[in-house]
Amino acid sequence: MTEPLTTKTRLIGKMMIDWCLHIEQENTCFHFDRKLCDGMQNIRFTSDTLNAVFPQNIYDDGYVLCYELFNTSEQTLLTVKIDKKHIGKRLFKLLDKLLSAVGIFDTTDNNIILKCWNISDETENISQITGVLNQLFNYELSYFETELKAWLTDHDRKIKPFPQFEQEILPKTELPDELLIEGAMRDILTNKYERNKKARARCIAHYGTSCLVCGVDFGALYGAEFAGKIEVHHRKPLYEIKEDYVVDPIIDLVPVCPNCHMVIHSKKDGVFTVEEVRKMLHRTDAL
Repeated sequence: MTEPLTTKTRLIGKMMIDWCLHIEQENTCFHFDRKLCDGMQNIRFTSDTLNAVFPQNIYDDGYVLCYELFNTSEQTLLTVKIDKKHIGKRLFKLLDKLLSAVGIFDTTDNNIILKCWNISDETENISQITGVLNQLFNYELSYFETELKAWLTDHDRKIKPFPQFEQEILPKTELPDELLIEGAMRDILTNKYERNKKARARCIAHYGTSCLVCGVDFGALYGAEFAGKIEVHHRKPLYEIKEDYVVDPIIDLVPVCPNCHMVIHSKKDGVFTVEEVRKMLHRTDAL
C-alpha cells in the first residue's frame, strides 16, 4: 500500500521522471517506460545489462529485474529489484547464482531487493536531486553495471560492492593552534563536511588512496591495516559553498595526506592549491 503523495514527494517524483527521460536520451543502453511505473512513488527503468540476465525481462505488467527509484516523504532510495512472479522454475538456479553473487540467501519473498542505495540524506534539498542522481548514475550504478557484466560471463563470480574507504579527519586537538583561527580550517571540521561521506567515497573510488600532492599511500607505506586512511580536501573552500551546491567528487575533492592537508590550509588569508603545494615539494627535492 502506497502512502498519499505530498506536494514535496510529487515534485520529487516529477524531477525523477524527467531525470529518467534524460538518461534514456543520453544513454541508449538504458530504457524508461513510464507505463511500468507506479505513479511518482515507484519509478522504474532498466538497462541492456539487466535485460541480459534473464531470457525475458520485460512484461506488460513490469520487469523481472529493474532499477526502482522509491520516493516517499520518509526516504529516497534507488534499488535493483527482482520480481519472482515471472521467473520459471527452470530459472531458479540462475536466480540463486545471482543472489549468491551479492550475498543474499533468503529468497522467500516474491520481491527481492538485490541492491539498495539510500540517498535520502543527499536529497534533503530538492534542488540537489538531479545532481545527486547524476552522481549515483556515474559512480555507484556504473560500478554495479560493470560488476554485473563481469558476472554474466562467469556466474560463479561475486559482484563486489562499490568501494568504501575510511577517510580520517584530523582531530582538533592535533591541529596547531594558529591554524584554528583560519576560517577554512574550521570549515573542514564542521558537520557539513562530515555529511559529505558519499561524495568523499566517490572521490576516493576515482583517485585512489594515494595523496594527490606527495603520492604517499599509507597502506603501501605502513601495511594493510592502514590502507584507505586518507583525508579529502575541498578545492573550493566550504565557506564559499552554498546549501544547494552539489559537490562534484572529481572536480571539487582530492585525496591528501594529513601533512599536505595542513600545508594547504597554512596560507594566510586563504588556502594553497594542490598544484602550489606540489611545486613546494619539487622545490625542496631540488635542494
